[in-house]
Amino acid sequence: MPYAGRLVVALTVIFSLGLWSAAHTQEEEFVYVVAYLEVDPTSTEEATELLRQYRSSTRDASGNLRSDILQRINRPGHFSFVEEWQDEASFVTHSSSEYTQALHVALAPYLTGPYDERRHFGLEVARHAATGEIFVVTHIDIIPSRKDEGLAFVEEMAKSSRADPGNIGFYALVQSNRGNHVTLVEEWQDEESWQAHVVSSHMRTTRRNLLPTSGALYDERLFRRL
Repeated sequence: MPYAGRLVVALTVIFSLGLWSAAHTQEEEFVYVVAYLEVDPTSTEEATELLRQYRSSTRDASGNLRSDILQRINRPGHFSFVEEWQDEASFVTHSSSEYTQALHVALAPYLTGPYDERRHFGLEVARHAATGEIFVVTHIDIIPSRKDEGLAFVEEMAKSSRADPGNIGFYALVQSNRGNHVTLVEEWQDEESWQAHVVSSHMRTTRRNLLPTSGALYDERLFRRL
């Protein structure tokens, strides 16, 4: 290849790597929050109204990229928050806001367990413009000594799964203060597409590979958007 051609190829590779690096850095700056709460089943209606008000305020907040509140299927007193923030500053401002503090005060009488909020950074994140009917939130605990191996399996799972028919989004998130803890947030067109995904050959292989690196059960929970 002539020198000029080799130079063009080299510059193309360097430029591509620069774009990848910038995108990767930007992804790490995002703050992902997955939170869980449980309320007295007799207080579900009151809690639901409070959560809707909170969601509306959160979506209007500066720096918010996503705010979904999910209600667990067959356990209507169980909820999960899924939030995405542009950066640390916007999340901190939101956390200390009047509407966030008011939510915790108002929810306190209804809670049957403590509010559990977990911050994350993105490992592999993809979402389409459409909306789905079913959400799946899964916690994966990886043995610390096999963290890198386990995370590689999870990353491959996310990449393969988002190509499955009916997948609307697949977030593979790593907990900020525990690098061996992973949260998956999946969004599916309907329950049938999710069930087909569960029995797919790539999921069977990934689950089999992931098991030796796991420190706990594969904790998978189904939700609908509130």
